Formats: sequence, structure tokens, C-alpha cells
Amino acid sequence: ESEITDHVQETKSEKNRRNGKGTKTITSGLGSFELETPRDHNGSFEPQTVPKRQVSISSDIDKKIIGLYGLGMSYSDIQNH
Repeated sequence: ESEITDHVQETKSEKNRRNGKGTKTITSGLGSFELETPRDHNGSFEPQTVPKRQVSISSDIDKKIIGLYGLGMSYSDIQNH
């Protein structure tokens, strides 16, 4: 969400704005899950966390998520992070 907010603010002179969300199924070493990604009106937004057309993530992110959980973060805190 913060990525799209920054992007829309940067392209404000082009009258760019949010344009809903898309969903895709991401696969990882621990299974698959649905991910909602925001869109912009101009189609110029490129997410940095999980780029467009990427449908799998490496085990590194799995380890980071498990590490955050191990440090005591709740599921909702990890999801917000």
C-alpha cells in the first residue's frame, strides 16, 4: 500500500490515481497463497516487493517471515509489515 501511495504522489502531475487491486497466486517453498496487488490508472506502477508477473518467491522470504514470527510478531503485525 505504501508503494502505490508513494508512486501516485510522485506521478500526481500526470493525473495518476489508484485503480483497484489485482490478485495473483504466489507459490513458495511452504505452499501457495493469494496476494492482492494495487494498480494505478496509468499502469506505470511496478511493485518492488513482488514485481509484476512474478508468481513464486524464494525461500529467503519464507525464512524472514518465520524469523519475524520467532521474534514474537503476531500474524497481523507480519502482514502489516
